[in-house]
Amino acid sequence: MRRTRQALLLKNSPLILALAQVRISPVLQMKQFVPEIQERLRKSGYPRYAESQTQEIVLAGISEPKLNVSTSTKWVFADRELKSAVVVAPEFVTLETGAYGTFDAFIDRMADALRIVGEVAQVELAERLGLRYLDYVTPKPTDQMADYLSPGLLGMAGVEGLRGVRSQYVARGQSDLGQMLVRVTRGTGAFMLPPDLQPLDVALGPIPDHEDWALLDFDHFAETPRAYNVDAIADALWD
Repeated sequence: MRRTRQALLLKNSPLILALAQVRISPVLQMKQFVPEIQERLRKSGYPRYAESQTQEIVLAGISEPKLNVSTSTKWVFADRELKSAVVVAPEFVTLETGAYGTFDAFIDRMADALRIVGEVAQVELAERLGLRYLDYVTPKPTDQMADYLSPGLLGMAGVEGLRGVRSQYVARGQSDLGQMLVRVTRGTGAFMLPPDLQPLDVALGPIPDHEDWALLDFDHFAETPRAYNVDAIADALWD
């Protein structure tokens, strides 16, 4: 599916972050390909480079549970302003941006990154495709959050006598293409991104604290293994 009508831009878009990710069959020797990937991405508008370690804590066992900590490496290639970044790990390629324009440009940039990583590391298989959008919603001074969200999503942010209340609504369902996970977080005061996105690899614009805010987090993904064909993956992301 491709666009059949002109793209329209919201004047006051609530979108603060967009991500596209392709999880691949692990390339255990990815580190040796990083210099060439970095050189090609550097010439494609991503001159910044950083390597970081991520940790995942897994609780294993039933009778005597034990905490297992696994460490993995990711390489971040960001643009000059730190608004967008390509993140590469042995098991995924991700495009993150806080400066989203149109889906057309977003997917073209993702396709370019996938093509570079695929050619250099000789990736054979894509195992999961995903798109994720985060909207930060605050009412205008003359409005209330109830003017923006349906009643079932308003939560308990306005409980009398409590400060710093946060509530979250989570829904998960099946689409024709995969699964959709929707999280709606409502709170007051200081804003925080979801824990799985911290620390963030790109710099977001100023997000002021607000007496009433909501974060709409839409995560749509398909876990169908497919050949690592960049054009076909781009078409699937369009779908």
